[in-house]
Amino acid sequence: MPQLNYLLRCTPPSCIEGQAAKFDRLVQDAALTRGGISEREASREVLDILRAPLRKGGFGLTAATSTAPRAYLASMAAVSTAPAFDAYQQPNSIPDTTLMHGWIDDSIQRLRNSVLDNTT
Repeated sequence: MPQLNYLLRCTPPSCIEGQAAKFDRLVQDAALTRGGISEREASREVLDILRAPLRKGGFGLTAATSTAPRAYLASMAAVSTAPAFDAYQQPNSIPDTTLMHGWIDDSIQRLRNSVLDNTT
């Protein structure tokens, strides 16, 4: 788990989504097996309970795919004041044609979409 958390912080979500999805499936399968729940009984409602926070009566099995944008953006924010990023301190200093700009924009869009999905 610590290795995956590190990778989620250091790798843009679009570059790690396949591995994150595989990890999420392994966690889900392990939870279903440990809970004695068959694949046929694993309805959307059951999976939602597994993923729901503990404070809401769930099991707190947060999906790596949903954590990825938050982790990546938080990591970028944490290092934004490092001397290596001095050239990028001004608005529009990262050209919109660069991979970094695309990764940040994609992460922001994924985060916005997840927030909108959770409010409906």
